Amino acid sequence: MLTRRAITQALGLGLGGAGLPLNAFAQAPDAPAASGLASGSSPPPVVDPDDAEFNASFDPSLRMLGAVSVEDRGPHQFVVDTGANRSVIAEDLARSLGLAAGPRITLHGIAGAEDVPTALVPRFEVGGIVSHNLQMPVLPRRRLGADGLLGLDALANRAVELDFRRHRVRLFRSRVRTVGSSRLTPDTRQPGAVVNAKYRFGQLTIVLARAGNSPVTAFIDSGSQATVGNSALLRAVATRKLAVPGAGRIVPIYSVTSQVAYGQFEVVRLLTFGGDARLRNLPVIFSDLHTFDLWGLRDTPALLIGADSLSAFSQVTLDFGRHEVVFNP
Repeated sequence: MLTRRAITQALGLGLGGAGLPLNAFAQAPDAPAASGLASGSSPPPVVDPDDAEFNASFDPSLRMLGAVSVEDRGPHQFVVDTGANRSVIAEDLARSLGLAAGPRITLHGIAGAEDVPTALVPRFEVGGIVSHNLQMPVLPRRRLGADGLLGLDALANRAVELDFRRHRVRLFRSRVRTVGSSRLTPDTRQPGAVVNAKYRFGQLTIVLARAGNSPVTAFIDSGSQATVGNSALLRAVATRKLAVPGAGRIVPIYSVTSQVAYGQFEVVRLLTFGGDARLRNLPVIFSDLHTFDLWGLRDTPALLIGADSLSAFSQVTLDFGRHEVVFNP
């Protein structure tokens, strides 16, 4: 019997019916990876402690929310978004803080691109890490579902540990890879499933994911409320779908940009990472999103792994220095 909370939640929310964005955004491929400044600018100076940790809450879509301060004012609730190269701020918050306007930029969302304004943020703090002179895209709150999105530019290129069990986010310096070193999560020191990864446009690409027997290019996107696959993946798993109520239904997908896409809801029997971490009865929306085209993945089975799937693990750690993702059951 299917009991996964994500399936129930997905069907109950209508997969986008709550008005929250499905996922954050991808910068254009020629933009600087994990940078808070426009192309051609130098990286902002960062006060970078060895270790930072902060409490997190959850929104209705199981996305993690962290308290941040902007210009020493707050706390403001930002979604921890490992799928966003740049942090984003809600339009009304930027206005209330009196932030100066920056140049307009092109922002790529899951369903298309949009020309958007930016705000200049002199000081931005999360978990003791202080970033200066960030240039944040500005979007309406209704598209974000929060005060903003906490992207990789504000995380100082750290290893990021999402602890769903303890409701904590930890940012720490990447451990240097050594021969024969034990692959343990830094906090719990418990063995986890370690998956080698590589960068693609500033994000970690999981290269050893499989859906059944089909290889999958997968991205960890904690800012997405649901998990999304492309049509190439749907064709690959066509014989391994589960017949559940609502399967085959066409549902809306809301982008943080102004477009709305549509996808087909299905449940996939099994997704594995590196052979050790497994997700069974996985709810997936299948749609050929703008994001997949942007990354050149229209014809390759690909998947955005959202908060609904990530929360099935007790911890997920993205180690940008070691090019690894650790999944703790």
